[in-house]
Order: sequence, then C-alpha cells, then structure tokens
Amino acid sequence: PLGPMDKPKIPKSSLAACKDPFATVEEIPALVEPRIQIDSKRWAHQLPNIEPGCVLVATERLGGQFKQTVMLVVDHDPTGKIGSTGMVINRPLQGTLADVSKDNSPEFRSHLNKGLKMIFNDARVAYGGPVMPDDYTVLHGWGEVQDSKKVAPGVFVGGSTELAYEACQSKFNPKEALFVKGHEVFAPNQLQHEINSGVWYIASVSADFILRYANEIPKEGDDPNELWYEILMAMGGRFDQIARDYAQRPEQQQKPQKLP
Repeated sequence: PLGPMDKPKIPKSSLAACKDPFATVEEIPALVEPRIQIDSKRWAHQLPNIEPGCVLVATERLGGQFKQTVMLVVDHDPTGKIGSTGMVINRPLQGTLADVSKDNSPEFRSHLNKGLKMIFNDARVAYGGPVMPDDYTVLHGWGEVQDSKKVAPGVFVGGSTELAYEACQSKFNPKEALFVKGHEVFAPNQLQHEINSGVWYIASVSADFILRYANEIPKEGDDPNELWYEILMAMGGRFDQIARDYAQRPEQQQKPQKLP
C-alpha cells in the first residue's frame, strides 16, 4: 500500500481523469489517485499563493472558534495595499432562511427585503463571519447573473435579485442558494502573515466542496468540520495524514450552530 508521502505513477491515459484544469503535473497524482479520491466530481490541491476563489483551510495549529474552519477568499489584493475578504463556508446555521428570519434577536437582524425572504425561504444559511452580521451574501452555482461575480469555477457570489427572478420563472431552485451571514475582513498583508505563521493552508477546490451546504439541512449530531476533513483528504499526501490524525472523535464533534 502507498504511504502518505508516496506519489503513485500515473499513466498518461489517466491524466484525462484529472478534474482540475489548472493542476500541475506534480499535483495530478493527488487528484486522480483512488486512495484519496472522494468522488468523481470533487478535487482539491494545494496552492502556493492566495488568490480570489481559493479556500483557506485551518491548519492543525489553529484553535478556538477558527478550529478546522474552511474559508472562501472572495477578494484579495496581492500588492497588500487593500487587504482581503472572505467567508466561512463550513459553519451552517440550524434551519432555513425562513427559520433564521423569524428570530428577532439582534444577532439575526437582516437587511434582506421581504420579497427575497419569501422566495428564498427554504434556502440554507451559514455563518460567514463577524463583519456586517446584518448582511447576507448569496453563494450559488447558477451562473454569472446581474450583480454577481464569479469567484471560482462553478461558484458565484451575489445576484440575489436576478436569482429571485429566475426562481419565479421556475428556472432556478431557491434551495440551491446558500445565504452567508456576515463575512471576514483581513487588513493589508494580515492574511499573508497568518499563512506564513502556519495558520492556514491554501487550496483550490471543486465547486462541490464550496457549495457543500447549499440545499442540505443539518441534522442533530452532524459535524460541520467534516468539510475540513474531506478537503484535506482530497489534497492527499501529508494532508491526508493530517486529516486522519486530527479528525475529531464523536464526543468532540460540534453540532450545527445557532451562532458561534
């Protein structure tokens, strides 16, 4: 059997099986080797630098509320002059948008208008971060509609009004949208400093991973950190072993949250 650091020899005929068009020759074994493949639609590999659309995977050193967090980077300035923004994607809240909107407590106040709430009442909600907690950002795979932007292959941010119109025309299923409450903001060079300090791994992942919690209602006992584990497993090599070594035991698993 292959060890965690071994790289299998991949025949040329197998190169076509790689689902990531941007993977290098060195990265392809981790993407197509069956031992670490989760399913045919999902892939993940490490990136050398931060870029919009990548995900930050908490290293085993990161604890507290960010333990085993997966964050999507939405905006990033490589010059270090502006900073970066992102949203946590593996902290689903209990219930749907309708359920969350019924809660009148301050942490659940929303700037969404009533029309959008009605159309997307069955959509899933996730906690994206503490910045602007009254605002929701829609994450989806429908396409680059008005007021949306593509952040990764098959992943788009924004465009809730146009999506609502598509839903009214029965073209888009509102359940396939994930509404992310709040987001994270990093000062110029802060994110790079954290990565240099060993806080985050940088990865490119398939849309299936990023949109994992769209159209999926969390159940009692579900572990939101499962996405962290699955991405590291798909990355292969030493990340495979890290995932196995640091996977939480059942008694340590976090339940779907109301808010962290």
